[in-house]
Amino acid sequence: MTLQERYGELSSLESLLAGCYSGTGGVAVVSGPVGSGKTELLDDLADKAASAGVLHLRATGRKADALVPLGVLTELFHSTELRQAARRVAELLDDAGSGGTLGESGTTPPPRLMHGLTELLQDLAAQGPLLITVDDCHYADAASVHCLTHFVQSLRSTRILLIFAESDHAADRHPRFRTELLRQSRCRWLHLWPLSADGVAAMVQPELDSRAAPAVVDATGGNPLLVRALLADHRQAARPGATRDDQEPAIGRAYGQAIVSCLHRVRPAMLAIARGIAVLGDAASPRRLSALLDLDVDAVTDDIREMELAGLLGDGRFRHPAAEAAVLRDIPCAERMAGHREAARLLHLDGPPATVVARHLVAAGHANETWAVSVLREAAELAEVAQDVDFAVACLELAAQACGAGAQESAVTLQLARAEWQRNPASAARHFDGLVDALRAGDLDRGHVGTVARALLWHGEHHAAQEVLTVAAEEGGADAAVRVHVVREQLRATYPEVLPTALQGRTPPRSRLGQQLRAASALTAVLTRGAGEESIAVATEVLRDAALERADLESIEAALLTLLYADRPDLAAPHCARIIEGISAGQAVTRRTGLLALQAEVALRGGDMAGAERAAREALQLLPPRGWGVAVGSPRSTLVRVLTATGRHAEAADQLAQPVPEAMFRTRHGLLYLNARGHHQLAENRLQPALADFQACGQRMRDWGMDVPSLVPWRSGVAAVHLRAGDPERARKLIEEQLARPGGTHPRTYGSSLRLLAAASDARHRPGLLRKAMEGLQACGDRFELAHTVADMSHAYQVLGELGRSRAMAHHALQLADECRAAALHESLLRQHPQPREKPAPAEPEATAAGNAAVLSEAERRVAELVSLGHTNREVAKALFITVSTVEQHLTRVYRKLSISRRADLPVFQQLHVAEAS
Repeated sequence: MTLQERYGELSSLESLLAGCYSGTGGVAVVSGPVGSGKTELLDDLADKAASAGVLHLRATGRKADALVPLGVLTELFHSTELRQAARRVAELLDDAGSGGTLGESGTTPPPRLMHGLTELLQDLAAQGPLLITVDDCHYADAASVHCLTHFVQSLRSTRILLIFAESDHAADRHPRFRTELLRQSRCRWLHLWPLSADGVAAMVQPELDSRAAPAVVDATGGNPLLVRALLADHRQAARPGATRDDQEPAIGRAYGQAIVSCLHRVRPAMLAIARGIAVLGDAASPRRLSALLDLDVDAVTDDIREMELAGLLGDGRFRHPAAEAAVLRDIPCAERMAGHREAARLLHLDGPPATVVARHLVAAGHANETWAVSVLREAAELAEVAQDVDFAVACLELAAQACGAGAQESAVTLQLARAEWQRNPASAARHFDGLVDALRAGDLDRGHVGTVARALLWHGEHHAAQEVLTVAAEEGGADAAVRVHVVREQLRATYPEVLPTALQGRTPPRSRLGQQLRAASALTAVLTRGAGEESIAVATEVLRDAALERADLESIEAALLTLLYADRPDLAAPHCARIIEGISAGQAVTRRTGLLALQAEVALRGGDMAGAERAAREALQLLPPRGWGVAVGSPRSTLVRVLTATGRHAEAADQLAQPVPEAMFRTRHGLLYLNARGHHQLAENRLQPALADFQACGQRMRDWGMDVPSLVPWRSGVAAVHLRAGDPERARKLIEEQLARPGGTHPRTYGSSLRLLAAASDARHRPGLLRKAMEGLQACGDRFELAHTVADMSHAYQVLGELGRSRAMAHHALQLADECRAAALHESLLRQHPQPREKPAPAEPEATAAGNAAVLSEAERRVAELVSLGHTNREVAKALFITVSTVEQHLTRVYRKLSISRRADLPVFQQLHVAEAS
């Protein structure tokens, strides 16, 4: 089918063909860039000629046959339409090809051949119009061109139309032939340009939405061959079962092959330039290509312009990454690697960013130049900042092959280990024995001791970690001692048994090192003395200015842990989410998994069981078990706590059946694991194993000087065991002891402790304790624990015979349980307090409260909140320093505004208020 924008050229050729009927022959030249549709135009004309009964002789020049004498001429006259003249043609061609009659150069055919074939054509024209087409005539052999020139000169007045198609890039290949064509006054010259945007839209419209046309133009430059290849890719992508978006055309294999095919049809210098552009990528320029290929820069510029006109390039670059990739694949391997090697050398002299040069070195697999190692190391650092860990590792692996021994080798190995660590700590472990030796020998800067020590501790190599820290502090001078002091302070929170005390060192200035010490010290203070305002302020400041560079990661984690163990998951959660969002999921895997594990613990302590499970599972899936080292205790313990709390005990048991390193139990991660395992044992009513886990956790915390309940409330676990065993007195003493500990009054710890204390206390004291517990849990936002506390309040009222309040609290607890997906609690409450199948239509207190809560004054809201928590009017008056009469007046207005008539409906309002504040 003729392209919309080729009808004018086709009509022009048809008019020349029509002239043959009146005895007027003609000559036409169809030119244009490679792939512009010249062959298609000739085929369309041939179809018209065939339908009119016109005899058509055709031939095509081929690059591979350009040196075969008379190749094109032989193809032209071996047409099936010339059966009757076959013997005559054969005799002429055989005579020309034998006996050296083509001349010494093989380019000059004998006069007998030219005259004989001319007479044959005249005889054929006498019988009717004759169409002769030679496609890609620039590839015709010299002898054939000589004959074609003779035909042009001799057949002017016959009924013969001669059409020659040539590509712009080779128009000067046969100058004598072209000169003769130019001399023909009746020769018609037709040039095919790439399609316009409208032409492309018309071409793709049957298969693609017209809105896709601009994207097709961008990728093809209007080159019809490339457009057809793109459509082929789109059809492949739209095969049954595949997704398809008509506004985004698929670009794939056919498109790349078409680009390569076009380039193999141009002259060798243009192909070399195109390959050079593919090798250099964004760094390509005429000057650099000239140097890379040893070509004249003006000639390079001209050839680039010609390829741009053909639609193969745009602004000196390939129009789509698929084109560049296809051209790179087409370059023979040895030639491609040599090109990258030379490109690296040229670019290094020009001084572009190290990553640009390093990509060529990596692609070449070669870094023997003296400058290459430093470039590769710099590029790796930049890649790590950009979270392109795979490229960083590739750079450093190449640098390791090329670097010298001693300090340079140790520095490269450390950098490689650090980069590999981000993908999988297990694979990086192979480097650290050599790095320990380098530290001992003085071949590694003491400033890197923290990296080595952390890796050793991660994999449970405690003695080696202690040794390198000691060596670095004692033999590295004053600055090294300060660095070791900071590293120890950072590590103590996780490895307190291995690093029980920090080495003394002078306080660093307010620099990055000073910031790291402040963050680590704030965490240490929370874990040893409980949270203070200063620690929370330091953590908030660190996170506010937090960057994601590797050097700041320890400070970020320390700040998040400070907020978490200060019972402020509400403050930690948004920072955690923001930082994780900025980490590449496919590259900085270890960094992401560590923060996901932390996010899971934050969500758990905030009562978000679904979020905690999601983050913990993602973290465990991203790294293989060996890669986690001792840190596996954190995400696994969170997952066990979630599964236990939501009643999925078999799944929790499966998680606990997974092996963990023995060294984990000497770390903070081990505390979390013991606590989680204890709660699972308790849920399964295995009291003795549960008690052993809780007590082991407590013993470690006391030994490490970290007996802070906001870290792990192990006394709560022991107390729960005693309650289950029927010994509330021992449980009560443990909880009272826990409340007296540093951090015991932090909101979440306080609330959960009071809930247990209520269970261990006389029934008449339980509501008061549970009200205070609810206040603390509301303050920290732990909906899950709050739901259980409200359920306990319902039970407490039931025991006291206050059934109305019990039902109201049960209704409130059901709502909370439903929100935080506490399925086991929800089912338990429904068994105890069956709900009516249908609620009366007029009574919708939830909707009424939601619609009118905003109209309450601040004083009315405070009264309503306290009453909804079960406080009496007298208790409310005492708490707010107002009279009982004032409380009653506020309540009357609250009832009217919320369209309720009794205190029992207030828990619905209170729950709505919590939702607004969260």
